[in-house]
Amino acid sequence: MNRTKLFDFTAILVICFILCSYAVSTIFLAHAKWMYPVCGLLGMAVAAICVLRRGLWTFYDAFLLCIFLCLSMISACLWGIDPISFLCSRHFSFWAICLSMYYVIRNVSDAKKCIGIFYGVSALMLCFISIYTLSHASASILANVLNEDVRLGCFSGGRFYAMGNANVMGTASAAHILLSVIVFLGVGKRNKALRIFFAVSTFIGWMILGLTGCRTGRIAVSAAACLFSFTILQDKLKVKKGKQALTFLASVMIGMAIMLSFVLPELIYKGIIYSIGYIFKIESFNELEAITLHRIADDDGTMSGRTDLWINSIKSGLKNPKRFFFGISPLGAEKVHGYEAGHHELRMPHAHNTYFEILRLHGFLGFVSMIALVIGWIVNCLKILFFKEKDAVNVGIVAMIAAVLLMGMAEPLPLVSGYENFVALPFFMACGYCMQVGRTEH
Repeated sequence: MNRTKLFDFTAILVICFILCSYAVSTIFLAHAKWMYPVCGLLGMAVAAICVLRRGLWTFYDAFLLCIFLCLSMISACLWGIDPISFLCSRHFSFWAICLSMYYVIRNVSDAKKCIGIFYGVSALMLCFISIYTLSHASASILANVLNEDVRLGCFSGGRFYAMGNANVMGTASAAHILLSVIVFLGVGKRNKALRIFFAVSTFIGWMILGLTGCRTGRIAVSAAACLFSFTILQDKLKVKKGKQALTFLASVMIGMAIMLSFVLPELIYKGIIYSIGYIFKIESFNELEAITLHRIADDDGTMSGRTDLWINSIKSGLKNPKRFFFGISPLGAEKVHGYEAGHHELRMPHAHNTYFEILRLHGFLGFVSMIALVIGWIVNCLKILFFKEKDAVNVGIVAMIAAVLLMGMAEPLPLVSGYENFVALPFFMACGYCMQVGRTEH
């Protein structure tokens, strides 16, 4: 085995270990303190080896990432946190893991094959988590037992909760759908077993996303489908400039159809549970009747509550120069105050927006460095869409990046530690992949 193959094999093993460790700890070991330090140490080692192996420190993205992490440490130190505590924190471990994803895909000999393996493992883990948590919630419904375990799975307020929160599970399910579709596109037509599995995996993610009522995830998946359809239709049909409006309209209709399809998981799930109840002569289900679809247009005060949080997160950074330039530190525990119309005052641990949350935690300097990095990612994604030979997998990866950045408008992911679930890790891998593809000549 030559050095290249040995590196590829070792990198795949380490990254798969990190992905599986995160999946297991999410459900079964929620308070396991070992996961982030161990995986963070592995991630930092992988990232350092990858940067040195290919001389990646000469690129601007490495410089911006270094500046961002240095500013994070300075911010923490200004608020009384010593450097050792910062380097041992979950925040730093999270970024070490993300950097390993970002750089490993730029070092392997076959990036497309490896990203298929990593995304396949992630989709497999999400399938297991989805089936396990939904089974846990369903068992309580069938037994007519009150279940309030939001980590292992339950229904509350008409929504499916798991991983601690309905929106956390919803955004993870959105990632589940996107990852499964990307792997499905990359699997050869001869490998029917894998194609069937990832088609089923997509269906499972679609079911869970519908049951969680996560509107952010549904909008992101629909937008990704719209972007993917438009790009592929433009290429396959060789549409002339004057007739692009037709492909755009068709793409929008595909996106809207996917958006509307999320009314079905609730009906399918209720039908299955009622059928099981009929077979086993279970007459009533207290929790099942309360399951309802959260529609995009529902005016439940969520939007007004979010905008209020955004405004107050900006105001919190304007109290003094230290907050403005360096934020409250990424390890800060200060909550954001807001008011949800028609409901009650909110005290949230985050701003429900990854961009405002970066500004609040890292200050203006950290915000500028991160936004500059995001702009670099977007530029390389545009190169893939408009200046490279069209490839379904590449376009799917770009669509996933766009979807995750869109989800960041309403949730603190993928750029804030502590709320990353299964979105941040494949996102950083996708960004690293697009940086690599965008810089190639063909």
